[in-house]
Amino acid sequence: MDLTDHAKRLDAAVEAFVDRVADDRTVLAVIRLGSGRPETLWNTDSLHLWVVVADGSRPRRRSDGEEPRIWRTFVEHDLDLHAELIERAKLKRMVEGNDRNTAGFSWFSERRLVHCTDVSIERWFAEANTPAVRDQRHDQLAIACWVADVVRRTRRRLDVEQQLDAALGDTMELAHALAVLAVVDAGEVVEHRLMRRALQLQPELLAAAWTVPLASRDEASVRAACDAAEAHLDGRFETLMEPILRFVDRFGGPVPLSELCEHFATSSLHPHTLSRACEWMVHLGKLTKLSADLPVTKKSRVRVDEPSYTRT
Repeated sequence: MDLTDHAKRLDAAVEAFVDRVADDRTVLAVIRLGSGRPETLWNTDSLHLWVVVADGSRPRRRSDGEEPRIWRTFVEHDLDLHAELIERAKLKRMVEGNDRNTAGFSWFSERRLVHCTDVSIERWFAEANTPAVRDQRHDQLAIACWVADVVRRTRRRLDVEQQLDAALGDTMELAHALAVLAVVDAGEVVEHRLMRRALQLQPELLAAAWTVPLASRDEASVRAACDAAEAHLDGRFETLMEPILRFVDRFGGPVPLSELCEHFATSSLHPHTLSRACEWMVHLGKLTKLSADLPVTKKSRVRVDEPSYTRT
């Protein structure tokens, strides 16, 4: 495959689609996902788009079910264009952080506005396509929880299941999580050869978590990878957990998990991530786990317990 010719073919398909929808008043913008540079297209046979449409114009089919997001597949130049249809108001909520979705800054895919008839959408897209310090911190927190979970699973794989091959597989996931964290720490967009770039950014850490276990394939290298990952997280614990710890300190008492989730409801930190982060901090002795009561439904007369957390 000649990647340069392939890139030109993809570009032509996008241009043909834009030309086709340019006169459609209900299509307000088209955003291409992925830079389209030749070196990134070795495994690409189709295109991915966001198509922003006027409010109330989004079609719904029975096959969409109850799914709030709607996708359609179009075709140009014999290439499939997989598009998510997003209403204008929805895009605004996504960009402002009031609706969790994929409009936040992407560290692993460049995005380009290829058609727009609405100046407000141009402004919103420019904001969403620029990394924000707060979003970077939230992403770092979520990835750190991923790293901690994989470390815990890998150790249990060795200690409980005593399955070295499976633990080696977990170590490869650990290396990938650490590579993602290295890229987000650097504030870069990496579409291609993530591990190579991560090795340049964090050579010692990625060597311990990826290069050495791949070459050695023994228990000692797997445990060393876990040790290196834990040391990397422990050395920056306060920075990684700062968004949660700041809210816990400001709350002034034990914080129910539901209150924590409500506080971060308009951010990229989902409830399961917040729960994992708190449990990790309990494991490290940074938080103390208590309980708080809440009803299961708004009509419940019986109350049950949920986790709550306070500084140790």
